[in-house]
Amino acid sequence: MDTMPAPPSRTLYGLVLDPDDETAVVRGVAVESSGGVSDVVGGRAQAVEIDGGSVLWLDEEGKTKGYPTNLLATKIAHRLHAGLYPDDTINGRALILGERTGRDGELTSTDLTWDTVEALRAVGVAVIAQASQEVLLTAGGAWNASLNHERAGGNCMVTTQQIDETVYVVGQDDFVIGAYSTASWLGEVDEEAGLIETENARQAWQMLQHLREDCLLWQCGGCDAWIHTSNRPRVGVLRCATCGDGGVDFHHADRHVGEDSD
Repeated sequence: MDTMPAPPSRTLYGLVLDPDDETAVVRGVAVESSGGVSDVVGGRAQAVEIDGGSVLWLDEEGKTKGYPTNLLATKIAHRLHAGLYPDDTINGRALILGERTGRDGELTSTDLTWDTVEALRAVGVAVIAQASQEVLLTAGGAWNASLNHERAGGNCMVTTQQIDETVYVVGQDDFVIGAYSTASWLGEVDEEAGLIETENARQAWQMLQHLREDCLLWQCGGCDAWIHTSNRPRVGVLRCATCGDGGVDFHHADRHVGEDSD
C-alpha cells in the first residue's frame, strides 16, 4: 500500500508503540518528510490497515534485524484485523496514524482516528489520552475540524475554539469547556472563566459545533490559527487568541493580519 506521509512541519497525533510498552499513549508525532514514518519506526516502513480507518506502520525488517517482539503492537494487529498470520509478530517500534486520500489521489497520513481508539478500548487495549486530544481525535483532527491545539504550560495541551472575542477551551483532565475572553486567555486581565459541562469527548465536540453554528471562518495572518466570527457586520481588527499579535482585519479584503500579511 503506497501511503505518503503528511506535509512538512505538521505534527500528527498517533500511537507510538515501543516493545516494552504495556499501554498505548496518544502523543504528537512529527512527520516532516517523505521518510518521516520510516524515521519514527526506525527502518523501512510497511503499512497495514487496522479497524477504525487507521494504519499500523512497522519496520518490515524488524525480525531480521533482531529487534525484540512488540507484544502490544502484535496484540493490536491481531485484534484489529491487520491480516497477520496467527503466529506472526511485530518486532521493534510501531506507529499508528490515520490516513486520508488527498486531492491528487495519494494517501496521506493524518491523526489517529477516534474510531480506532474506541476499537482498541473495546478489545481491552488501554489507550491514554488527554481530554483535549480525545476531543481533537473525535472531531477528525485540528485542521479538518477548524480547531486549534496548543501548549498551555508543561505537557498540558489544550484544544481551543475562538468565536469573536471568546475562547472556548478543553483542557487536559476533563471535558468541561472553559469560556474565556481573549484578554483573559492571553493573561492580560484576571477574569473568571465561564464553564460548560460536558461528560465526554463526543459531547464536548458537539457543543463546540453548536456554539459556532452559522459562524464565518477565518485564519490568523500571523499564526494560521482558526478564528470563527458570528455572522454580523464588523469593523476594525479582531485579535487572535492563539498568538495575540495577528487576527482578522475587517478593514481590508484579505481580512487577516500578522507578520505573514502582505
